[in-house]
Amino acid sequence: MLRMLGLMLLILLSISCANVYAFDAIRKGQALTKEDTGFFLKLREAVKKNDVKWICDRISYPLTIKLKGKAFKIKTSKACHSKYSEMFPAEVKAIIASQMPDELFKNWRGLMIGRGEVWVTPILRGSKEKQEIEYFITGINTRKINRARLN
Repeated sequence: MLRMLGLMLLILLSISCANVYAFDAIRKGQALTKEDTGFFLKLREAVKKNDVKWICDRISYPLTIKLKGKAFKIKTSKACHSKYSEMFPAEVKAIIASQMPDELFKNWRGLMIGRGEVWVTPILRGSKEKQEIEYFITGINTRKINRARLN
C-alpha cells in the first residue's frame, strides 16, 4: 500500500513538474532553428524584391487578413496576387525589413514577426523516412501597426 502511494506521489509530482516546464517554454518562447531563420531571410528578401509569386506561394489558404479593422479571407493564390498591396502595405514591409532574425519570437503557433503583424508556421511534410519542414504565412494583422514605431 505504501509503495503504491509512493508511486502515485511520484507520478503526480512528475506531471506537475512537466506542466511547469511546458508553461515556462511557452512563456519564454522556443529556440529558433537555422531553418526558421533561413525561411525568414528568404521572406525578407522576397518582400524587399516585391516577389509576389514567391510570397503568395507560401501562404496557407484560406487566410483571414485583418486590415484597418476589417477582416476578410484570401482564398487563393490568385486573390493574393490581386490583394497583395493591401496585404503587404509599406508599414508591414518595413516591419519585416527591420526584424532581426535572431530576435524572432517562436512559440507553439510559429514565428512572430514584429509584434504579431505577421505569423509564419512551420509544417512537417513527407513520410516518416523523409520529413521536411515547409513554412507558410498563417497570419497578417495590420491593425496592430503603430506608425511611430516605424520612424
